[in-house]
Amino acid sequence: MSARAIRKLREDRAALAQAEEEDDDESEEEEPVARGAPKKSAFAMMNDSSSSSEEEDEEAAEKSDEEDGNDDQEESDKGSNGKNQENAAEKEPKDDDAEEDEGKVEENLDALLEEFKEHDEKKQSATESEKPSGDVLEPMVHFQTVRANVDMRDLDVDHVMRTSLLIAEPTRDGSSNNNDNNKGKRRNRQTFLFGNPRDLHVNVKPPHYVGGGIGMSTYDRETHRDLPWPYNSTTSGILDHGATMDTLEAMQDRRRWFTFLNSDSYDKDCQDFERIQASGDMNALVMFVAHHPFVTEALVTLGMMLYHANQAQEGLTFLRRSLWVYESATLSSFSSRIFQDQCFMDCNQPENKTYFNALFRLARVNNMAGLSRASFAVGRYILALDPLRDPTCILLALDCYALSTNADHSYQWIVDLCDSQEVPICYKDDSAEYWGNLTCLPNWAYSYALALYRLNDSRPSERSNEALQTAISKYPSIVDLLLSENDVDIASRSCRIDWQAVMDYTGTRANEIHGSTNNDHDDPVVRMATDKAYDLASRIFAKLNAKLWAGDDIMLWLHNNLKELKASSSADKFPLTPLSPSLMRYSRVDPDDFSIKFQLLPAEANPLDMGLVNHALVIDPNRRRFLRNQQRGGGAQPDLNDFLFGDLGNAAVL
Repeated sequence: MSARAIRKLREDRAALAQAEEEDDDESEEEEPVARGAPKKSAFAMMNDSSSSSEEEDEEAAEKSDEEDGNDDQEESDKGSNGKNQENAAEKEPKDDDAEEDEGKVEENLDALLEEFKEHDEKKQSATESEKPSGDVLEPMVHFQTVRANVDMRDLDVDHVMRTSLLIAEPTRDGSSNNNDNNKGKRRNRQTFLFGNPRDLHVNVKPPHYVGGGIGMSTYDRETHRDLPWPYNSTTSGILDHGATMDTLEAMQDRRRWFTFLNSDSYDKDCQDFERIQASGDMNALVMFVAHHPFVTEALVTLGMMLYHANQAQEGLTFLRRSLWVYESATLSSFSSRIFQDQCFMDCNQPENKTYFNALFRLARVNNMAGLSRASFAVGRYILALDPLRDPTCILLALDCYALSTNADHSYQWIVDLCDSQEVPICYKDDSAEYWGNLTCLPNWAYSYALALYRLNDSRPSERSNEALQTAISKYPSIVDLLLSENDVDIASRSCRIDWQAVMDYTGTRANEIHGSTNNDHDDPVVRMATDKAYDLASRIFAKLNAKLWAGDDIMLWLHNNLKELKASSSADKFPLTPLSPSLMRYSRVDPDDFSIKFQLLPAEANPLDMGLVNHALVIDPNRRRFLRNQQRGGGAQPDLNDFLFGDLGNAAVL
């Protein structure tokens, strides 16, 4: 029997049952039922229908079966899939009223959505008329070479130490491709760019600005702060080095400028630290750090003091803790934009000086430990914060950090940075402004040539030869410094190298450049400051990069280009160019800040109590105050202020 016949039969039975119920009601009204007789249920009344009605039902069913015989035959010929779909559709008939209700609900929802859209559009138009245009920061294209392809994990010293001995193929973006199964887990645990502090044994956090610690804000909220030069300038100096008016507007956007904020309680702690620093008492400084574990000025000074005491592990712990305190106070927009977009920070603000100092010290100690990837990443981090002024003079060492990584993407970064001219050398005094290219620094001129040489599989190329000859013709005294640092015997001769035959060119060329510099600048102060800055930059370059130029193939390459310069008329191809006065920015740099080793305290003159240092390594908010015991024998505490605090208390900031 088909479904259609069954449905028809059910409808007929329902109609008959309703008619029988009406008849029964009428009969009950006419003939009362006896008390003892049981009442019939509806199902019993349906079963008591007349035989004639049953016969009519059976006849109707037989007729419907005969009429649908052909339909059943056709349905049996269809496949099982089609039959199941038809049966499912017929077993679940649609209710017209339900469909109408659903349609009404959908119409009501559509009407509500339209009303909400109109309301949002009106509200958005009203807010746009009130707010200034350009509310959303657009990505800054300028300085993209400085921050491009940086592996953020290289900022963490622990990560670099774990992966430095592994075979890592650099990817296209410059990041390492180590097959580490737990890499994702470590990345999820690492919440700070410079890693979690090693001495964090308890669940403590530095106090926020409201709680007496450090905070951060942007210049659009700090309206009393002015943008520094040259970011607030519209002169042609920066426009001549690849910048546009759109770039100037982006740099002058106060939402891109960040600064740390010190609370009143934190400033009082800093004043106490300055009094201890002036006393020159090392153990008093250790006790101060034990009681004030989140004062960054004291942490950086104590960390560098421990390096001079030959306690590098403890010194690195305090140095990283200071960066952890700063990073705990940073805004999320600052941390996410430092390499993805562009943000700036003024080092001349008192609240920011220690932050730059800690970053510079971290880059230096990483290079001393052989962690070139970490020092290179931290150096680029510093440069990205203030690429025009270079407040920590990191450009004097950043080329060495890049070449020491022995990675092609680092060599390419040096070439791209010099070719793009995005980072000029600028200086301003009371009378004038001075601008120059990055290759005005002698270390970048030579490193640019060496990077091209290594990109060509350590074989000379026309481009690398031209770059090296340009560097030698502009800064000939560098050759003598490199040979002296590598203990090359200039008086000796061999079949391939004869230094005596070519070294007279460097002396003659250096005298000519010195004379042209004196003739070009009438101000004797400018000439003296420029010569001093060039001498400092040359000595720092020779100390840091001497080993990078010590290879036999590089020495032969240097000798051949020097020989070619002497044989050719280099005056036509490489005319005399005086030193750029923009070098005066580096005239006050301290060469000891770039030394590859620390000057250690003598063991008999080291008054540092390591027991106190062990207490300071543990952050304990509930620690009781230490009491100083009077020194026995009437001796006074040695004053090491000139040796330690005079150098370490101040950053390498100009």
